Amino acid sequence: HDADLVCIGEQHDSEADHTIQRVLLDALTYTLLRELRSTDMTTPQNLSRQRVAVGVEYFYREQQDVLDALVFNGMPVKVFQEQSQFSDVWNYDWSLYKPLFRFLQLNKNQLV
Repeated sequence: HDADLVCIGEQHDSEADHTIQRVLLDALTYTLLRELRSTDMTTPQNLSRQRVAVGVEYFYREQQDVLDALVFNGMPVKVFQEQSQFSDVWNYDWSLYKPLFRFLQLNKNQLV
């Protein structure tokens, strides 16, 4: 259970696959939070050096500032979609990906 990297894939247009991804991401985040709480009851997860980050293949390194603005600075989704060119680059149904991005925002998990 001491993995540095966990890879989870999905069929891009499968709502069930996206749901399973989020359940697994939630479990990983919760497990890390429990581990952190067993040794440090004062540091919030988003300030810890140990964090769950999510890597996706549909953004480029040059877009990292836009990804960070969405997750950490509350960039409006419409602005994010425009600045990341989501529909041009990825062209899959946004509603399948929206819950993942919201999860990342709420938990302050980095998107790379």
